[in-house]
Amino acid sequence: MIQQIPPFSIFHSLLSTFLGFRYMPMTLQLDGIRSRLTIPGTVEWQLTPMKNPVTGEDEYATLIKPTGFTSKRQELCATTTFRLTTEGITFDHSGQYGEFSPFEYSPA
Repeated sequence: MIQQIPPFSIFHSLLSTFLGFRYMPMTLQLDGIRSRLTIPGTVEWQLTPMKNPVTGEDEYATLIKPTGFTSKRQELCATTTFRLTTEGITFDHSGQYGEFSPFEYSPA
């Protein structure tokens, strides 16, 4: 029997406490570096282009990694909003670094 391994399960070993899975409604709009995700009462996440600090214009950057582990191409950007609140965890990374990476997952 072939064991099915969920995407990114390798990162599980990085956690000191695994809080389990929750099945919640979400709204996801994939639009590259203008993507957004909302999970009511838990996650607010929205990407935006980086800004040139001199001109204030949108600054576009792409990182190509020929041997990338999680993806080979990342669109570098910023977060307009990135807040997570759930069971004893509050995290706010709004207005900071972000990236968008298209990928396809298929079991080995």
